Amino acid sequence: MADAAETVKKTVETATAQVKAQTETVKAQAEKCNISNVTQLNADFADTWREVLRKKHQAPKTIYGKSVILRSLTLFALRRRLTDVDSLAGYKLRKPKAKPQPCWTPEENAVRS
Repeated sequence: MADAAETVKKTVETATAQVKAQTETVKAQAEKCNISNVTQLNADFADTWREVLRKKHQAPKTIYGKSVILRSLTLFALRRRLTDVDSLAGYKLRKPKAKPQPCWTPEENAVRS
């Protein structure tokens, strides 16, 4: 039981660290674009931020996931009434196609058995 509790603790710590890193990335890009309020997070900012991630050689799935977090941030602000305007309304995110995964042929499975 102690192993499960330790695993949960490590998982929470890892997730917290990832969220903090993501927040710092968005914050740094927002400062470069002179953005100080969540209502200023518009489609131009989102496109610029996605381009920055592409230049850092992030995978398409990673860029998509980070873009979803950015969209979630604006919706969170709207739900909490921190803003009256959904600044990313109508901003569509296309989910990237999955990479083809390797698959064993029946002959390879017979050899491995």
